[in-house]
This record gives sequence, structure tokens and C-alpha cells, in this order.
Amino acid sequence: MRKILRIIQLALFMSLSLTAQVAKTVYCIPGGLYASITKSEILTVTDLTITGSIDARDFAIMRDSMVVLSSVDISTVSIMAYTGTEGTTGFGVYPVNAIPDAAFYYIPSSGLGKKSLKSFIFPTTITTIRENAFRGTGLTSIAIPSLVTTIGDFAFSSCPGLRSINIPSSVTSIGRYSFSDCTGSTSISISSLLNSIGDYAFVDSSGLITVEPGNPNYSSLDGLLYNNTKTQLINCPISKSGSLIIPSSVDFIGIYAFYGCTALTSVIIPSSVNIINDAAFEYCTGLTSVNIPPSVKTIGTSAFQMCSGLTSVIIPTSVISIGTFSFYGCTSLTSIYANSISPVDLTSKIDVFYGVDKSTCTLYVPTGSKSVYQTANKWQDFVNISELITDFPTPNNENIKIYPNPVTDNFCVSGVVGAAALTVSDLNGKIKISRKFKGYEKIAADNLPRGLYMVKIILNAGVSEIKIIK
Repeated sequence: MRKILRIIQLALFMSLSLTAQVAKTVYCIPGGLYASITKSEILTVTDLTITGSIDARDFAIMRDSMVVLSSVDISTVSIMAYTGTEGTTGFGVYPVNAIPDAAFYYIPSSGLGKKSLKSFIFPTTITTIRENAFRGTGLTSIAIPSLVTTIGDFAFSSCPGLRSINIPSSVTSIGRYSFSDCTGSTSISISSLLNSIGDYAFVDSSGLITVEPGNPNYSSLDGLLYNNTKTQLINCPISKSGSLIIPSSVDFIGIYAFYGCTALTSVIIPSSVNIINDAAFEYCTGLTSVNIPPSVKTIGTSAFQMCSGLTSVIIPTSVISIGTFSFYGCTSLTSIYANSISPVDLTSKIDVFYGVDKSTCTLYVPTGSKSVYQTANKWQDFVNISELITDFPTPNNENIKIYPNPVTDNFCVSGVVGAAALTVSDLNGKIKISRKFKGYEKIAADNLPRGLYMVKIILNAGVSEIKIIK
């Protein structure tokens, strides 16, 4: 019924050709907004200021009936409790001092909601912004009041016009997907008192994340969100581009951590990581190379789904689990190196390699294991299965050299063309240096204690390892 009413209202508005900006200030009692404005104002008011008191019924009028409303100022309003069928979600219980569920939620399939809403001034007395409150709106900025403690699931999801997102120190928890898909955001500031961030709160958003020092649960580095100790990588903004080196403290790459980071071309994963979680790199379409180190045990569901730029993947012997859809849509793959003698069991996994051209993509396996892969579920679909003598595809070590060796305060790598990545690890596998470099560039080693180290040089063609002495 609301959809039909909306269509009629839009038709009337178009027929009247009323496009000028119209401002209106009204005094309201709870549930009284519709009676406070005329039928023509319902169709023409763009800038609305309300004084007095309102409840969820009045939000429903603003959202569904005021067809050109783009600016709302309720800064002096008291939001009252309401229970009934005329609120923003049908029958519901709507608490006092809360922006109600789906207050301005724009739903394209229904034509309801407020995609046109660009400006909203909150009452200073509210304590909660509930689920879906501004989801899909056209908001360009928000000033969250200092009494707000909770921001609900999807509250500001799919608001591409939002630029700077500042979560005040009063807020202690934000819900799932609360700021997801804010593709136009430039910065997201988190206070030291925010102690609960719901799953995927910033997924597919572009703002660089800054966490105030002293937060007990979260931290940030170079715009990425981590847990407090930086052992878990939670979110990478989609604005990140080029090559990215994950810190050596990380052992867990979270669900959707790099989702939609289409401008990333390579990611260096340290040997500390043992889990690449579900959808971690999904839709990283610009990714051409990923080094999966021999510490990773689990590649989650959809971990690299739709990474259409990937040309080669190395799956080390440490991997014991590969999830459903993990390489779904990786249409550019020409080589897969599966280094385990016994194939990872994919019997219960669906469409692991869907979209990979199995007639042209070569599956490389250890010597003596070809026949096993030819009968293994999913692996047997590859037409070209070739045995390798070595575990890893390796650039020509004769061309790649480190000098001087033993090293002094710095060293150089010859035989590398273009950009590459490099790690230096001690005999316990702890990474001491991790960086990008170009051939013949000096690598500082003055902080390394005397000892024996392993230098790993990571290229698109594979990994080369050389021992050095300091």
C-alpha cells in the first residue's frame, strides 16, 4: 500500500512541476507531523525543521510521504517512545531517545525511503541510532551527538556520499555492517573507548581508519584496522592501491578483510599467518600475485573469489583445508602449484575452481603424485597436470645474487627486474625485515644482530630464497 501511495505522490509531484527548494518549520506532538503540514507541502518541502516532540510515526511520514525531502533539522526535538503499527517497521516497540529502526532506509525495490536525504541534524538527547536508520541515504556528513552509546547494524551502510566519519568517545559499540559500503569516505576515526565493533562494520568502505591510542581492543596502522595486538587484520580500506605488506605480527586475516580492494596489485603475507579467512580477498580484481606462505593451514570459503587478475597461485604443503568457492571466478589463472603430495580433500567443497579454464591452466604437483591428483575430486578436472621436482616455482637463482655476503650495514640484490618484495628471517622463522624494493636498491641491515638469515625474494614468477651471514 505504501508503495502505491508513493507512486501516486511522485506522479502528482511531477505533474505539478514543483522543483524549487521549499523550507518549512513546524511544531509537532508525537504522531502529529502529518496533521501539521498541508498536502501540497507533503509534496514540495525539501528542508524541514521540527520543534516539539515526535515518535516513530513521524519518521515514517518523513521517509515515505515527503517525496523531495533532502534536509531535516530536529536538533531541539524530543524523540518519544511508541508502540504500534504505524512506525517505521510496521508493528514494533520504539524506545525513547532513539533514531528508530529504518528511519530513512532507502529500499530501491520498494521505492520507499530517503535516497534524497543529504543533511540530517540530530537531537542532542539521543542515545541510540538503531538498525538501518540511514541505510542507503544520500547523507554527505554526520555529526553524531555526544550522548550516543550504540550504533545499530547497517545504520549508515551504503551511504556513498559520506566523507569524514568520526565516531565520538561516547559510542561503545557499533553493529554489523554499520558503515559498510561507504565508498566515498576518506577517513574513519575511532576513539579509545569504542570496545565493540560488529562484524564487517567497514567492509567495502574507502576511508582510512585511525584508532585513538589506548583502545583496549583495536588498533590501526597505515589506515588498516587490527585488533589491539595486531595479530588479527580486520579491515583494509578499498582505497588502498599497489603493493601491500602485512605486518609480521599478524597470524589471522579476517573475514572480508580485503573485500573489494580492486586497486591492490599484490599482497605480501608474512610467515606468521596460518589462516586466510572466508572472503578475505574476494573481489580483489586487480590482484595479480599473492604469496601464500608455508605457514598457512586454512584457505577459507571464497577467500580469493572473483580475483580475476590472478595469474598464478602457489598452495604450500602446510595447507590442509581449502574452502568452497575459494578460487571461484579467477578467470586469468594459468598456473596453480599444489605442493602437497596428497591432494587437499575437496570432496565436500562446491565450485572451488569455478570459472578457471581447466583446459589451459596447468596444475603443477610434486614428483610422483600426478596419478593421485588425476583421481582426486576437483583436482582431476584439470586437463594439464604436470610434475615438478622442486616444491616451489623458483626464479633462476643463478641470476639472483646478494652482495656483499657476508653483509655489512646494507646489501643489494641483483638479477631482479622491476619491483619485488623481500623478507629477512632469522633461523626461528621470525621476520626481521619486510619491504618492497627494486633491483640493485640498497637494503639496510645495520639493525640486524650478527648471525645467519634467510632472505626470501618474492616475484610474480615465484619465490627465491638465499642465505646470508651478518
